[in-house]
Amino acid sequence: MTVTYRAGYGTSRKTLDELKAWPQFANIHPEVQRRVIALLNLARHAGVDLGIGGGFRSTQEQFALFNSRHNVVTSGGCCTYDGKHWALVAGCAHAAPPNQSYHEGTVSLNGRAYGVALDMIGYESGWMEKNLASVGMRSFAGLSGSAREPWHIQPVEVPTERAQYNPTMHTLKVWALPTIPTAHPAPGTPIPTPTIKLGSTGTEVKELQQHATFWGWYTATIDGSCGPVTVDAIKKMQVALKQTVDGMYGPATALAYTKFLQVMGNLS
Repeated sequence: MTVTYRAGYGTSRKTLDELKAWPQFANIHPEVQRRVIALLNLARHAGVDLGIGGGFRSTQEQFALFNSRHNVVTSGGCCTYDGKHWALVAGCAHAAPPNQSYHEGTVSLNGRAYGVALDMIGYESGWMEKNLASVGMRSFAGLSGSAREPWHIQPVEVPTERAQYNPTMHTLKVWALPTIPTAHPAPGTPIPTPTIKLGSTGTEVKELQQHATFWGWYTATIDGSCGPVTVDAIKKMQVALKQTVDGMYGPATALAYTKFLQVMGNLS
């Protein structure tokens, strides 16, 4: 079954090949791509639907973002750019002026400049922050004031501020990534047994949601309650398994799913 990842700030999802072709991700340094893909797959195994909201920005795009979040003031403000003082618009998160962001082309490789920062979605549960270090990434969750951006991630090798970046000192290495099982929805998650249908609640519904999340059939909160969204996920599972599509996880669907996992090498 094709795995998909959240991409963008809407509801769209992309396969790995589509993600790598997406300009927001394709223009991110290859080593950072490698680390972030590992992070996304770790999240899937933990039942967390982590995704990428945005990544690379051109200088023009960085200015558009900066301009949308700041106003020119006569003095003071939070930063200076183009010989002017700029103040943050109330309620907005800070955005760096052009040529001051890691989202822009910063780190060079084979004559090409890549971005090294991404803005993530699905980070709110706290899972991402706890697991970033294992893939050589860190966030801005620990910064104060408008600089605090728990969604922003970048390699541990580069300093927080781009102005402090030195290409001769802050180089990216091939990070030793944690081992990720080739296919298993969530460590220790049993295969749910029937019957689960609209209105069902409990542990087995939660287990089903975790499995369905891994394969991209379910993208909502794992809450152990079988509502319309979970029923829709069961239908997607049944289509993939070539079973009768009735939205009920019964004996036939459970058996087909078990055989599917065996074929995929999930069960020892």
